[in-house]
This record gives sequence, C-alpha cells and structure tokens, in this order.
Amino acid sequence: MSDASSTPGPVPHTSPPLVSVVIATRDRPDLLRAALRSVFSQQGYPDVEAIVVFDQSEPDGSLKDSFDSRRLQILSNLREPGLAGARNTGYLASTAEWVAYLDDDDEWLPNKLDLQLALADEDPEADMIVGGLLIDADGNRVPRPHASSRISHRDLLRSRVAEAHPSTFLMRRRPFLDRIGLMDEGLRMATDYDLLLRYTVDRDVRAVVEPVVRIRMHQASYFTTNWDNRIALLDQLLERHPDFDTVPEGLARLKGQRAIALAASGRRREALRECLSAFRLNWREKRTPLALAISLSLLSPDYILRQASKRGRGI
Repeated sequence: MSDASSTPGPVPHTSPPLVSVVIATRDRPDLLRAALRSVFSQQGYPDVEAIVVFDQSEPDGSLKDSFDSRRLQILSNLREPGLAGARNTGYLASTAEWVAYLDDDDEWLPNKLDLQLALADEDPEADMIVGGLLIDADGNRVPRPHASSRISHRDLLRSRVAEAHPSTFLMRRRPFLDRIGLMDEGLRMATDYDLLLRYTVDRDVRAVVEPVVRIRMHQASYFTTNWDNRIALLDQLLERHPDFDTVPEGLARLKGQRAIALAASGRRREALRECLSAFRLNWREKRTPLALAISLSLLSPDYILRQASKRGRGI
C-alpha cells in the first residue's frame, strides 16, 4: 500500500455531478472551518455544496463571509435534537445527485470525491460508497484502509467495520429518500451503523480501500461515557436487527460491549451474566475479559477508553 499521506492525481469526470456535503455541528467553530476548507479544496472537483446544520447552538452567519465564493447553506436543526436530526435536516435540504456527510472535527483528504466518484463510474449500481481512514490520535497518524472494496450485510453483523465511518459516506440521494430511509432519529448513537445495516440487506456497500478522510480521535463526544445510553442503544440494535442472532461472533461482540457498559455503570451482576452469555457465543470475544476486569475493579472504564482511543479504536 502506498503512503497514506501521498495524494494520487485527480480522476477526470466527463460530467461531474453536484455533491452536497452535510456537516452537523455544535460549538466547535475552529474545527468546523477546517472541515469546510477540506470540502472546498477537493482536487479537480469544484462542484461541491456545503450544508452546515447547527444543532442546539446558534448558527454562525460569518461563515458566509469566510467562504463567500462557495456554495454554502447555513441551517438550524429543526428536527429531533442530536446528530441524526441534524444530518437529516441537511439531507432533506440538499438537491444534489450525491450527498455526503462530514463530522465537524474531521477533514476530507484532497482526493476523496475523485476516488469515490471514479468507483461510482465503474459500478453504476453503487448507491453508497465509503473509504478508508487516516486516524489522527494526538498527532500520531495511523492509516486504516479497508480490507476489501465491498462490505456485505454479514460483514457488518460480524463487525462494525469501523473504517466505514460516516465522514466517508457518499450516498446517491434518491434511493435513501424513496426506499432505504434516512438516519433513525429514535437512536441516540450508532445511527450510521443502523443505516449501513439497513442498506446492506439488499446490496453491498462499495469502498475505496485507501484513506480518504482524516479522523481526529478524542473523547469530546457528548455520549462517550454515558453508559446508560450505550446500553439502551445496544438493546435497540438487537431489537431492530434480529439477524444478529444468525452470526454468533457478531452477537457476542454486542454482548461484550453491553457487558462493559453494565460494569462501567456499576451493574456488576448483570455485567457478569452478560459476560457469560458472550463467552458461550464466542470465547475469543476480546471485550469479555475487559468487562470482567471492570467488574472486579482491576481496570477503570476511562482507562480502557483512553487506550482504545490511542489506537484509533472504540470499544
């Protein structure tokens, strides 16, 4: 694999479609501007519309002055408060053939759209395209390419496929409006994972293998340590996607995550029962011993989160 920091030359498009990128934001003005600069600096691809949706915060009208020669919409989230509602607000306001997402603390690499749209040209049936990541953990940059150019439903049941990050999403607008649906505003977290699971019931997600987005790893998420939210989310995922029962290692992964959250929230007995359940499904599940260590006060959940973040991983 080539050095992730190198940037291949742009791929020519005979009739480049307009792309709308939705950036949901909340109280991170400097990071937001860096994200916007990366959107408007795509190599060989000037036809990009940015839709910035302010969630539970006041819109910054000065962005228009900073990016006055660019296509830019500034909106407030008038749907369900939170990331899903903000993203849906932007998606519904878009008119482009393709819609992308970008978190306000991430940045597109200069060749992102060229590489993804070239893949769309190769595969006209591709309605959803993702790409690899360049993880930036406190200045330590680690490339996270995809293992394959296709991601199936079974792949996603087995693993979250963390490289399929929402900041890499590029989606053909119409199928999600007509058939697949938008982000589920009833979920507090993992709305992107739920969307991937719903999409792949019918077809694979296509992936640019190499990194296309720089992801900043930190613990600034509003939900990082809200363990009760994590437990509720995992329960929702299991209820909404009963096909996890068909993939034991995938079900063990969710139960291992649930055991960690239960242990971190002080529900030791429940955590131990969930550890046993995960072990029976897949004794290799690596989250089970972590949950046991938290339950026995051998490790703190904050320590585990910090170590995972340093490696560009979640739990």
